[in-house]
Amino acid sequence: MKFFTGAVGGLLDAWDEIRVHKTRLILSLLGVLLAVCALTTVTGIGRLTESGIDMLNNQMSGPDMSYQISASGGDATETAERFESAMTEISERYEITYVSRSLSGQVQVQYPDGVAPVAVTAVDHSYGDMRSVPVTEGSWFATDDADRLAPAVVISNSMWEGLGSPDLATHPTLEILAPTRTTAVVVGVYSAPEFGFSTSDQLYMLYDSYDRISTTETDGSEVAAASAMGGAGSQMSYVVWLPPAIGEDLGWRIKTDLQSSLGPSVAVEATRTDAGAYGGGAQGLTTMIAIVSSIVLVIGVVGYINLAILSVDNRVREIGIRRSFGATGGRVFVAVLLESVVGTLIAGMCGIALAALILSNTAVQQAVSLGAFPDGAPFPTDAAWMGLIISLVVGVISGIIPAFIATRIKVIDALRL
Repeated sequence: MKFFTGAVGGLLDAWDEIRVHKTRLILSLLGVLLAVCALTTVTGIGRLTESGIDMLNNQMSGPDMSYQISASGGDATETAERFESAMTEISERYEITYVSRSLSGQVQVQYPDGVAPVAVTAVDHSYGDMRSVPVTEGSWFATDDADRLAPAVVISNSMWEGLGSPDLATHPTLEILAPTRTTAVVVGVYSAPEFGFSTSDQLYMLYDSYDRISTTETDGSEVAAASAMGGAGSQMSYVVWLPPAIGEDLGWRIKTDLQSSLGPSVAVEATRTDAGAYGGGAQGLTTMIAIVSSIVLVIGVVGYINLAILSVDNRVREIGIRRSFGATGGRVFVAVLLESVVGTLIAGMCGIALAALILSNTAVQQAVSLGAFPDGAPFPTDAAWMGLIISLVVGVISGIIPAFIATRIKVIDALRL
């Protein structure tokens, strides 16, 4: 109980000192406010940039332990059929949840002002979860969209605008003229990455749907999409996302099992595609942010410690009078320490609020996240918590030295001043 009353009394004393000397404290804490604001802003920008880089990496190359698996050699049609059968069996054997066929091609689309080629990527439903496709209008493919007579497509923003930005609630359609004349239904619109990549019109289509419209007949025999379109770029492959803990070993097992199933005449490749495979990602950025934040923090702490020591020197007589009326050294220590802590917490919260205003600006978010969040990036709450904790730490560090000096003041010497 004695400790509790002492702490409450020290807190009240600290608040009285802040209220009486508010002008001096505001000026001395201005540096702390700016330091916490800068620290929170820099940390928040770093978090947003990291999230943007990770999001772009996921969209383009997949999350950690993503693999692209392909097979080539022998008769193209026979190899494609055996490859698909073997991958289905292996996926079931190893209980791989995220696996999708992938095929790149091109279709001719009728626009209001003419016909233009559009890049198409044929995938399975799970591809959207693996690559975090940023759908801004409508939705990604449903599990039963492969059964539609009219193929479902998810188109890029630029393509949607070229078609006149139709309302997806009206189930708009587009005409595909080649390889087979087909009417497709637009079910979603996604934001295609623009940072360092082509911004030409693109669309996603389910693999089975694309296979149907791309199948041609040659001398009475059907030729699948992978061979009908021709070229290395149209070779069907599998995209898989493996559990990070066992990804390396499982990737090797998949390649070995595939090679065994397809035989020596077929070359099997299992290539890791995620940014972690070649040291990509934002690890270096994190280190840089930590260094900059530490420098900002040190500058703020040193500046405020000097001001706090000067404040105690100017209050020697006041402290002596309080000691003469019975204030213990511990009470004086706690009052001076809490004065610093309460002041820096208030300054810190103001700095965090200012940083939040900066980071909530849409233009700032889009710039620092590399456009990875078209609907706005989430506020990095960990940066705000860090700013608050740093404010508390700065208050304690900045208050201990002046508080210790205050307890060393002798009453008789203080009253002589």
